[in-house]
This record gives sequence, C-alpha cells and structure tokens, in this order.
Amino acid sequence: MTNLRINLQVHSRRYIALGLILISLFAAMTIASESNRTVHIWAAKHALVPGEVLTVNDLQVNKVLLPENSSRYLDASAKIESSYVVRAVGSGELIPVAALTRSEQSARLRGVPIAINRNDLPSDLAVGESINIYSLPIKNQSSAATPVTEIAHGVSVASIDNASKSLGGSIGIVVRLSDADVAALLTADALNRLVAVRNVQ
Repeated sequence: MTNLRINLQVHSRRYIALGLILISLFAAMTIASESNRTVHIWAAKHALVPGEVLTVNDLQVNKVLLPENSSRYLDASAKIESSYVVRAVGSGELIPVAALTRSEQSARLRGVPIAINRNDLPSDLAVGESINIYSLPIKNQSSAATPVTEIAHGVSVASIDNASKSLGGSIGIVVRLSDADVAALLTADALNRLVAVRNVQ
C-alpha cells in the first residue's frame, strides 16, 4: 500500500511538471505570435500642422500591434520626407495616409494672423489643434445685427503668441487657411467679433 502511494505521488508530480512545461510552451508560442503581428509605423515626433513640409526631424517610428485598419497608416518603410501635411497630427500620433499629400497645390494654405479676445478662445488651446471660427455681431453696431456665421471650419492653429497671453486683452494666433477663405476671415475680423471653438472630431 505504501509503495502504491509513493508511486501515485511520483506520477502526480510528473504530470504536474509536464503540465507546467506545456503551459510554458503555449505561453511562449502566444507571445511569439503576437510579436509577429507588430508593425513599424510612422508617427509624429511633435505636432504637425497643415501646410508643413515633412523632414526626418518631424518623424519617429512606433512599433505597434497590427490593427485591423493598419492600411490607414503609413508603414515605416514608406518614403514620406518632403510630403505636405494636409491634416493636423498630434505629437506621438500615428500618421494617417490621408494626412499627407505629394501635391504642393493640394497643400497650398496661407498662414493668417488674427487677434481674438482671450475670453473667445479656449484658454488651453495648443499649436496643431483644429478649431472652427465664428463671426459674431458686435453689440454696439448701429446697423442691423448680422447673424452668427461660421467663417472657417476645421482650420489648424499654426502658432500662438504666448507673450500676448500675459498682457491681457487679445491673443494673437496664426491659422492656416486656403486662399478662398482668407478674404472672408479678414473681412469678418475687421467688422465683427471672432470666436474660436475647439473642433472635437
């Protein structure tokens, strides 16, 4: 009886050891399989704004798990230096195919400086963000009030005059616009009050 019990204990330990080995092998195979699904994708080293021309200093390679929509992003083997940015890309964000173009004409945007009252734009607005710009009638205008109008939609903030933030009053920003929208924005800036609203996509 004692021998039988000893034999059972020995066999049980062997089965446990074998089971642990099999679990380890399965885990190793799973990890290897996941590693094979990772790809190298281009990402933005810092915020990219429309109209910018890419250089190697703007780019970094991120190793990511292959997503189902991986075709929407640019593989690190793609030569994208000297491409034009047509959509804002955040710092560290994977670069979508749709955010770049090789055509200078498609990327032709103008940097337009405007001054907006500090209460009429988000206090934490950052370069590279997308905003919508609205024209509001000025209350003391003698002529009939004009309706609130969206002047520009989804435009990118190219720069912010941080020095003006500490001076009070208006804050100077530069936005990138197509030629067709520049005149409308400047006219609205001269006649009405401008309000910048963060564009949450």
